[in-house]
Amino acid sequence: MKSELVSITIGSEGREADPARKAVVFKDYIRGAFPDAVVGKVVPISTPASLNSVCAYVDIAFKRGENIPAFAKVHVESDTKSPIALGAEDEYSQANLLTENGWPVLVPLAVSDSKDYPLLIYPRVEAKTLFDLFEESYNQERNLVPSDGMDLLAGLNEQVGDAMVKSARLVDSKEAIKSPIQTLFAERLKRTGRIGSWYKPNTRFVLTEAGDTMNWQDLLNIKWVINGNSYDLTLSKIIENARRYLSFDKEQKTLMCVSHGDDHAGNIFMDEKAGKAIIFDPAFAGWNPAILSNVKALAHNCILPMGGMYYDPKIGRVSYSKSENAIYVNIPFNNSVLYKLHETLGKQIIDVRILPLFQKSKQEGINIKSEYERIKYALAACALLTINIAQLLKQNDGRGQGLLPLTIMLSELKGLPILEYLKRRLTQELESSFS
Repeated sequence: MKSELVSITIGSEGREADPARKAVVFKDYIRGAFPDAVVGKVVPISTPASLNSVCAYVDIAFKRGENIPAFAKVHVESDTKSPIALGAEDEYSQANLLTENGWPVLVPLAVSDSKDYPLLIYPRVEAKTLFDLFEESYNQERNLVPSDGMDLLAGLNEQVGDAMVKSARLVDSKEAIKSPIQTLFAERLKRTGRIGSWYKPNTRFVLTEAGDTMNWQDLLNIKWVINGNSYDLTLSKIIENARRYLSFDKEQKTLMCVSHGDDHAGNIFMDEKAGKAIIFDPAFAGWNPAILSNVKALAHNCILPMGGMYYDPKIGRVSYSKSENAIYVNIPFNNSVLYKLHETLGKQIIDVRILPLFQKSKQEGINIKSEYERIKYALAACALLTINIAQLLKQNDGRGQGLLPLTIMLSELKGLPILEYLKRRLTQELESSFS
């Protein structure tokens, strides 16, 4: 069943699975999760936001009760050598932890207690997700996120920021490497993880519409010049540094907090009627390293959509050229129809979520230079390892062209105003700690 679930995600292939087959497989999985329930119609939801998960509308009746229109979603950590295809072990066991700690989350109707079939069943929500609004905006090339929607997001980010700071505690750094969110970071960076299974030395990357390609081995060791900015780090060095800092190597203590860990736009319902934004799908919820807890939100809601992670960003012509020593890229991220919105949302997340935890880490005596490095390399890992970039570029549909450049840019926090804003705010804290 695990291999069947892996096969029906978008995962590494960048393509949507056959809806009919997805419905059959997911229905079998739901029956395994709730053997006493009557599972009726299962309608898969096809969205690029669900790169590594399966979700569907479901009609289900529990213990001879009435049929309930519900929503189900399960995360699948595909394309790894891990024996647990569903990602972190017991990833759904702490579904109530977020609610108890003040997070604005959608409360599940039912939770499977099966280790082989972890699953949450939610009440069906008719509101659009933030991802839906992003996707429609990019498709229609105009901002369709209402101003009051930004107010909802501001309220959500303030509530989330307060909740994380209140729950934060100092712990042995060994807990950090075992935390649920590390399925998205350290596990994917292992040589036996995504980095090794997706990107082989001879894996080809189609870099231009003309079909010019480079292999992974050559890309690993070449320097980058992006929009006229020269970068010092190579992909090889980024991966090396990411493995070091995300493993908390030789560090004694770290700050942990209760967090969702994966609150990207596809996991946020924009319930304008109720006047609130609600988070769901706590696949990586739990006690997570505080410094990593907001990385996915910043990367996936504010930066990666402009690089074509999920859909064609329609930003205009992207050009690549190379010399013996460097690869040159021109990519007009600022042509994104949601450029200003992404920037505004990014500043919210930085100001009320990332900085307060960074400051608390400093107060607790943690080495914040390491925390600073960890933010950079975790952001870079989001660009590189959420979806197989080589496979995505082969689709030649406008997606993915900015993801390799963004991996480089994120690792040095430069090249976009929002990255330089984050760097400046964090550097101010670093400098004040040594003054």
